[in-house]
Amino acid sequence: MVLAAGNDAKENPFDLKIFGQRNVQIAETVRGTEAKAIDRGNLQITIEFKVSKKYDSVESAQIHSLKHSSELTGLQSYLTLIGEPSNTTYYMHNAVLVTVQSSASGNTSLHYYKITGGRITNNMEFLYDNNK
Repeated sequence: MVLAAGNDAKENPFDLKIFGQRNVQIAETVRGTEAKAIDRGNLQITIEFKVSKKYDSVESAQIHSLKHSSELTGLQSYLTLIGEPSNTTYYMHNAVLVTVQSSASGNTSLHYYKITGGRITNNMEFLYDNNK
């Protein structure tokens, strides 16, 4: 499923935010002077963005907004990101679609997506190596 097809399809992604977080354990000792942070790895990246799309009618925008969330069966494997205009392709390992919010205003639909997964790379080889 394509979440944002780009300018040619009148689907313009905007307000892109990317958050990286690692699993950190805090070790607290009795009568210790400070806590110790231990990096446990497990990089988690979250991508949030919005997509607007213009329609020929108000009704079409409303219908798309009503149906869009239920049409998404949940992204689970990897996410492909293609940049414009260079068409560079990036992959997010173990991507899961967490949140979809849809609304319509006039003849425009607006969708918010939150996707969480592992690291992002432009090399698809890591998809076949579970140790990375």
